[in-house]
Amino acid sequence: MKTAAILGVTGYTGEELVRLLSRHPEVELVAATSENENGKKLGDLYPPFPRFRDLTICTAEQALQQAVDLVFLCLPAIESSRWGKFFLDRGSRVIDLGADFRFSTASAYEAWYGTSHPFPELLEQAVYGLPEWRRQEIRTARLIGNPGCYPTAALLALLPFVQAGWVAEEPVLVDAKSGVSGAGKTPTKTTHYVEANENVNAYKPGRSHRHVGEIDQELNRHSQKPLQVVFTPHLVPQTRGLYASVYFKLRSAHSRTELNDLLRQRYEAEPFIRIVDPQLPATRMALHSNFCFLAAEAVKDTSYAAVFSAIDNLGKGAAGQAVQNMNLMFGFPETMGLC
Repeated sequence: MKTAAILGVTGYTGEELVRLLSRHPEVELVAATSENENGKKLGDLYPPFPRFRDLTICTAEQALQQAVDLVFLCLPAIESSRWGKFFLDRGSRVIDLGADFRFSTASAYEAWYGTSHPFPELLEQAVYGLPEWRRQEIRTARLIGNPGCYPTAALLALLPFVQAGWVAEEPVLVDAKSGVSGAGKTPTKTTHYVEANENVNAYKPGRSHRHVGEIDQELNRHSQKPLQVVFTPHLVPQTRGLYASVYFKLRSAHSRTELNDLLRQRYEAEPFIRIVDPQLPATRMALHSNFCFLAAEAVKDTSYAAVFSAIDNLGKGAAGQAVQNMNLMFGFPETMGLC
């Protein structure tokens, strides 16, 4: 039995981790932190998950005094780095569900987050936690940068075609939509109910969103020639779910059948990828799961392809993928606690 801690348990991602770990047979949650809810029982916050109901929520400093095998960080940028280093120095493995360890270089982190990375030496050992593409590295990693929800959906759609050399060196277009839980639990002017309900809006369009750098980085790990993404996210009036429509120019013509056959060939052994052609994916397919649903189309009368990707932003886009990474790190069956 492995032991785990969740730092930042009161956010949506922390809650989802509690739900998943409550049914995981090989992991015991021994610490859960919140600076504001310190002293309360976890069962008071999350009554539907009785396995850990008697666990007392503590501060991060108190959690640091416990020996744990793995720490999930659900904390703001910079704060994740600080606590991640503390726990790494104590011998724990770390999965950061924030952005502090997703970039491979300190310069890239600074370019997209506008501040220097406090522990750039840790970036050299961090592994980008997209299991379908980094599985062997994840197995031996001590530090995982769990991918963002938008990059997860976009990269799973794009990377088979990038790896095969089918994508021309023109900007890749990603039009994506996420449920409001992707914005976190603290309400803002655009995310509280009155503003979000019956409303759809784009934000940080083009190349201004921080996830652009993350997508660029991983695309170019698998591309022989430089690729660049143009990405526009949208907020939609639903609690959870994420949908990405991805468009790219093909180097040579391919039919819809060929496009979907390539997806099937690349992902046939993947437990959490489903190719649904001739249907198109829908967010409802992925609700409360760690699955990604994909389908591709050849755009009529053009040299473009379109790939559609649906995930649960709190599942495969966050906590589910973190548990999948944990399973790989500890040598558990990859689907344990997730199916």
